[in-house]
Amino acid sequence: MGTDASLLYLADIAELDGDTDTALAGYRRLMNSSLAIAARTRAAAILLDKKQRGEALAMLDDYIAEHPDRSFDLTVAKANLLADHGEIDLGLALLAAALDQHPQHPSLEYDRAVLLEKAGKVKDSVSALEKLLTERQDDPTLLNALGYTLADHGMDLTHAEGLIRKSLTIMPDNPAILDSMGWVRFKRGDSKGAIEYLKRSYLLAHDPEIAAHWAEALWKSGAQQEARAVLATALARHPDSDTLKKTITRLAPKEKA
Repeated sequence: MGTDASLLYLADIAELDGDTDTALAGYRRLMNSSLAIAARTRAAAILLDKKQRGEALAMLDDYIAEHPDRSFDLTVAKANLLADHGEIDLGLALLAAALDQHPQHPSLEYDRAVLLEKAGKVKDSVSALEKLLTERQDDPTLLNALGYTLADHGMDLTHAEGLIRKSLTIMPDNPAILDSMGWVRFKRGDSKGAIEYLKRSYLLAHDPEIAAHWAEALWKSGAQQEARAVLATALARHPDSDTLKKTITRLAPKEKA
């Protein structure tokens, strides 16, 4: 297990550095290991990015055929991968089929709510999250997911902030929740108040979407030069990030990548 974990770590580092060929080779070495699901899922994501859809899906489907007891985990992974690569309707269909087999499964219901938002079905997503939250009122992941969804779409911002604040009291150092807190403050017109949350979140996670939010808040607060530096640094770390490229094009079109 220790060796497998080390190989996965090295493959992850290679992927973060943009060396997808080395990363893919590392993941392939782990395809039948104790970390097979993680390795196959990450390898499939790289293959989908390379437009090798057939090989990507076969990597998951072959394992499901050989290990039917793990079909649940891989079906969820497959649905999310497809959604992340532009096939949201197919991802939702896979989750619907899984829910037929596992009615009201909380993890499936949550993933379905997330994909509904990605598909532009925001009201349906909010309704699904609200239903889940009635059953698990102190779940920080649900509190944050609903709060962020509302904030991102400019819906009931006071309520959104209350949900996120409650989530943050439970998990004060969670980068996703800190990002949500910064984003809802930004959406409520408090750009300066948003900055510290977003800065802290990015330093914890180095996620390109968080960097884009941080830059937005800096730009709106008048710190355009610092916003440019944040975007440039984040883009150097994540050169394929569409989120960063779109943010640069919108905020500073003369400097677009």
